Amino acid sequence: MLIRSINTVFMKHSRWLFGVFTIVIIISFLGFMVPGQFGMGGCGNPGDAPIGQAYGENVLKEKNKKSPIKIFFSQFSNMMVLLLILVGIVSLVYSIVNGESVIESVVIFSCLLINVIMGFVQEMKSENAIDALKTMTQSKVQVKRDGVWVEIDTAKLVVGDVILLDAGDAIPADCRIFECASMKIEEAALTGESVPVDKVIALLKGGDNGEVPLGDRKNMAYMGSTVVYGRGKAVVVATGMDTEMGKIADAIAQA
Repeated sequence: MLIRSINTVFMKHSRWLFGVFTIVIIISFLGFMVPGQFGMGGCGNPGDAPIGQAYGENVLKEKNKKSPIKIFFSQFSNMMVLLLILVGIVSLVYSIVNGESVIESVVIFSCLLINVIMGFVQEMKSENAIDALKTMTQSKVQVKRDGVWVEIDTAKLVVGDVILLDAGDAIPADCRIFECASMKIEEAALTGESVPVDKVIALLKGGDNGEVPLGDRKNMAYMGSTVVYGRGKAVVVATGMDTEMGKIADAIAQA
């Protein structure tokens, strides 16, 4: 019924619609859309300020959270949606002026309203799911500060920190392992390897270009992976967006 109504409107108002379509194209090329922004805070621990200010907090950059109002109006940013709105307006005005039924306009606007509501609900669920995931991933880590083992937020880690890794721990940053007791780490999120990797402390020999492939770096532990067996100690070599996981996040953001 919607297709038949739209077809009827196009047949009746082809000249009007051509002008409307031209206006929509001009609006889209003038930059009707507003791009998202990114941000990252600094390290809040005064004792870590010199390094923290240089590297930032040990967190991944994320898009600024959209307000519900912005999410709602973003549903109208699609050019075809704008076109159908204008088609509905033209059809409504024509029907009123000529004393005809406005059922075609009602059908078009009803379908658009349903589409906008569905898009709004789905995007709101996505925003809430991201918040829930961030809450679940917040954790603590055992780190050696001033010769004493203390527990701190993973966001406060800085390059050079020595951390303790035990079975069940999520790796909070990219680290070089220097002490290992039968430690195995699951790195599927990073390398796609489903089998846990046996870790070592030995220096690895690179290939012809001196580089060791990511999946073969058995003396390293990377953010996003999990210790499934054993225990060990490691020194942090990269945090936040400088980690391998951060590079992947940055590539996705730039896509």
